[in-house]
Amino acid sequence: MKDMLGPKEWEKQMINLAKNHQNVKMMRYNFVMADYNRVAYKKLNKIRSSISEISSDLIILIPAARWLFDNFQMLYREIKKIRSTGTSYEVLPILRTKAYRGYPRIYVAAKKMVAISGGHLNEENIT
Repeated sequence: MKDMLGPKEWEKQMINLAKNHQNVKMMRYNFVMADYNRVAYKKLNKIRSSISEISSDLIILIPAARWLFDNFQMLYREIKKIRSTGTSYEVLPILRTKAYRGYPRIYVAAKKMVAISGGHLNEENIT
């Protein structure tokens, strides 16, 4: 695993990201995220089908599978809620530049935070 970045480097990278995200449009509904949620909904249903074919003894041995099995209903309910309402987003700044055009700015910021942390987010490094 690569060296974890310190708070100053995190702050520097997030400030640079913010400087690149000034060309935005405020929108309530976002087609890019609606499509993304539709894909997530279909994938979750596919995973549900696969999990239902696996014995519970095997699921218990794999922490990620157990977490998914335990939290499936919550994930399913939240994706379904977003999918059914269609306008469940608050007004968000949507990027207008070429990279990530149409995505909410917070989506790109969250993606950057996951990348900087090496996929190990916690309260300390987010703060």
